[in-house]
Amino acid sequence: MYNFIFACYVDLEKEFAMLSSLVKSVRQFTYPVNNLPFIAAMDETQRDLLSPAQQEMIKSYDVTVEWMTIPQKYQAIPYFEKTLAAGEIEHRYLTKCKRIIWMDVDSLFFQFSDELLNLNKPIACRPVDLKNISCLYNEPLDSFWQEIYGNCSVRTENLFKLVTTVDEKEIYSQFNAGLLIVEPRYQVLGLWKDYFENCVLNHEWQKYNAQDKLYQIFIHQAFLNVAISSIFTKEDIHLLDYRVNYSLANHYRYPLQKKVESLDNLVSVRLDNYLTTGNFSEFTMKDELRSWLTENVMK
Repeated sequence: MYNFIFACYVDLEKEFAMLSSLVKSVRQFTYPVNNLPFIAAMDETQRDLLSPAQQEMIKSYDVTVEWMTIPQKYQAIPYFEKTLAAGEIEHRYLTKCKRIIWMDVDSLFFQFSDELLNLNKPIACRPVDLKNISCLYNEPLDSFWQEIYGNCSVRTENLFKLVTTVDEKEIYSQFNAGLLIVEPRYQVLGLWKDYFENCVLNHEWQKYNAQDKLYQIFIHQAFLNVAISSIFTKEDIHLLDYRVNYSLANHYRYPLQKKVESLDNLVSVRLDNYLTTGNFSEFTMKDELRSWLTENVMK
């Protein structure tokens, strides 16, 4: 049984270049776990799109492709593919690993910290970056969150106060979906998938989308929060350091004490739209990392 596996969902038409960068970063920088399995979940309907060059990258970097059926009835919901794939990968690897590092494909690893090596709780994650659709902790849960929990028949007593990573607002616990480290035996990713499938189309969420498009963008993350809260208490959750899954697109928003100057200090990053809106020249870094980024990410 592997101590860790790395896993993500990949849209073959749009995201293969990001997969390539992510896999290469894991193989280059995450010693002593850099040789552990890397799983790329892909939509079965895209199987014929895999080019010889892409097949060669997959073979060279020892990537295991898991083909799966992704129901298109959820296609109006952002990030539905990764939500469904997360639960399916957890199910397939239930007895094959102790922990799954489930992440967005636009992530990069620059090291594997002692924090990650020494986890002793069943789930590790970060608070959301920004308040967005979260509820402030000093106010009652709003109707959206009451309906999310009510539709899933999950009670809210496991919610607790968290501080958002970037804008530092005190909110009811809500977690970023960009990187999660889970013990598959608890099947929290499967619960995330189940709650999403059972509830996202079976309730009138459009009234909230009409108020603010952020509700539609983050509804998948809301169901993640329900899944986590349904089985874990505050004491079960390891809150990852902000240097893990650091949002480069929000770098300019971070409070001064968290705004890193050097990429060498980060464990992993999430790109989002950073490659079009930002420039790695704003950071200092070792020559090895700068050369690697130039060759594998910025080209």
